[in-house]
Amino acid sequence: MASVASSDDSAYLLTSDFQILNVNAAFLRFAEANGGSQLLDKLGAAPIFAAMSQPLRELYLAAFRGVQAAAQPWEHEYECSSATLFRRFHMTVYPVELGRLVVIHARRIEAAHSRPPCPRADAIYVRDGVIKMCSNCRRVQNPQTGERWDWVPGYLSRPTHTVSHGLCAPCAAFYWADTPIAGLP
Repeated sequence: MASVASSDDSAYLLTSDFQILNVNAAFLRFAEANGGSQLLDKLGAAPIFAAMSQPLRELYLAAFRGVQAAAQPWEHEYECSSATLFRRFHMTVYPVELGRLVVIHARRIEAAHSRPPCPRADAIYVRDGVIKMCSNCRRVQNPQTGERWDWVPGYLSRPTHTVSHGLCAPCAAFYWADTPIAGLP
């Protein structure tokens, strides 16, 4: 546990009912740098999944319960980009005593985006007052086509509309190919 506390990788310890018990300094630095420093206060006694959107909440809950039941680590790659940086992480969830879990997020890639940005255009992306964003890559669904998801960093840097979450087909196929997701390809 001492090596986790001093690691440059973001890490936290969860209780058996998935509440944050402790975080390392790297977690606090990442949260502060990405506008999430209120996360711990916001969660309070709630499970960590309260901070996640669907459908990821159910997927991670099932995975974390699987770690507890099998007492075996679980690993997962995911994207967590900001408006200016493409970031890919490797998460490892380790079982520890009393059903607790240690979750480590190791940054694998961090670079400027190579995606061509689309301008923020509420007339295109807002449907019935809602923007649908991929929970994984944070692209925005273009409701005119339904299948196209565009990179619109303006919705990350200055969110103003209600955001609904889902998974775009590329993320569902790449990150969750082995996991059945209702309503997704």
